[in-house]
Amino acid sequence: MPGSTAGDTLTQTRDFFITYAPVGSVRKGEVLVVDGGGGKTTPCAACHGPDLKGAAAIPPIAGRSPSYVVPQPYDIQSGARAGEAAALMKPVIQKLTVDDMAAIAAYLATRAP
Repeated sequence: MPGSTAGDTLTQTRDFFITYAPVGSVRKGEVLVVDGGGGKTTPCAACHGPDLKGAAAIPPIAGRSPSYVVPQPYDIQSGARAGEAAALMKPVIQKLTVDDMAAIAAYLATRAP
């Protein structure tokens, strides 16, 4: 492109996205992720690590796109996703509503990957 250098695009290491979420979603998601929402779920750091960047075979969730995050618990709840990892997550997400999942996704999107 005229006026740009190859380094302008090649040095980009992360794509950015904009997520539109209802007012208060990030805070609600933080409460669910960090504290478990008063017993509604398990704090995510228990498995995903203190910085939510994964631990051993547990995947990172910090900085993930909401379009990736929301379908994961939804598919586990509905039974569309099965397997060992899904079985571990099933009791953790069984009480979450779709609004809770969206709030969690909004909060996780604000975290550094």
